[in-house]
Amino acid sequence: MLNNDYIVVVIDTNNSFMINECTPYLNKNQIEIMFRYKKENDRINYATTKAVVNLLFSRIEKLKYQEIRWQYGKYNKPYIENKGKIKFNISHTKGCSIVTFSRNNIGVDIENLKRNIDYSEIKNNFFMNSEKILTLNDFYKHWVSKEAYLKYKGVGLTQSLESVEVIDENDNVVKVVDRKNNIQKEILIFDKEKENFIFAICY
Repeated sequence: MLNNDYIVVVIDTNNSFMINECTPYLNKNQIEIMFRYKKENDRINYATTKAVVNLLFSRIEKLKYQEIRWQYGKYNKPYIENKGKIKFNISHTKGCSIVTFSRNNIGVDIENLKRNIDYSEIKNNFFMNSEKILTLNDFYKHWVSKEAYLKYKGVGLTQSLESVEVIDENDNVVKVVDRKNNIQKEILIFDKEKENFIFAICY
């Protein structure tokens, strides 16, 4: 997925062969970390996202994959210094990984709609009473919006989800307000119900 503001790479991670396909694009440390994951799906998610990022920045910086230097911000958001001033963000869920690139700050979150969780207790702890959550799909739509915003800011879950409120929404756009910092932001929603996942982008 490509437009003038961002690039989105969505990866099907249901195939175990992805590890072998991605390993050549990882550095030694990343390979070691990948094999520390006990679950195969976690190894695949890690390998695919790191490989995609390494591949893009190796082209930009004209470096070998093993020479790409990953750095981490105050709240552990990864970044890579590069000539194009391109930023990126990563998310993954069971069966799917996603990587976004932009010259703006960017945040992304993806969730598997097949995860049949009891969202009522989570809703009570992390959502405002004003937020209309009637179905599991509503829950995930709000959840990915909040997480994408916090990842856009670079703070992740060090700032509480309940401090970000969904105040308006339609099929493709959600408007959130950061009650802690008095900021409003629009979040793009991509509801891929047929593929059983939903993701949000904030940039």
